[in-house]
Formats: sequence, structure tokens, C-alpha cells
Amino acid sequence: MEGEIRNFLIGIRSIIMFLGVILIIFGIFFIFFPRLIKKINELGKKILFNDEGALKHNVTTGIIFIIIGIIIFLINFFLR
Repeated sequence: MEGEIRNFLIGIRSIIMFLGVILIIFGIFFIFFPRLIKKINELGKKILFNDEGALKHNVTTGIIFIIIGIIIFLINFFLR
């Protein structure tokens, strides 16, 4: 039973770590490469989403993503 719980928690930590990395990458792209985000948005607008509001405030959105990503990393390390 303990082994199953331990494996489950390791899986959860891995997912949290992955989400943290993704959010940090998105934050960096929103801050430093807003044109690339806009091009990707234009290509996927009809299929997936429309985030023009986030692109108007690219630095704020990027900083929020980075902060959330760092918080996720810290939570992951405190779970150990």
C-alpha cells in the first residue's frame, strides 16, 4: 500500500513539475516573443482559441505565467 501511494505522489509531482515548466516557457514567450505568439494565435484562432486580450497585455500575462510556474516549482519541492 505504501508503495502505491508513493508511486502516485511521484506521478503527481512529475505532472506538477511539467506544468511549471510549461508555464515558465509560456511566460518567457509572452514577454520576449509576442510576435511569435501572435502568429501562432492567427494560425490557430479558428481551430483552438482566441486570446487577443492576453496579447494586448503580453508582459503582464507573461509575468503571471512565470509567477504561477515558480509557485508550482516551490510547491513541488515542499511536497518532498
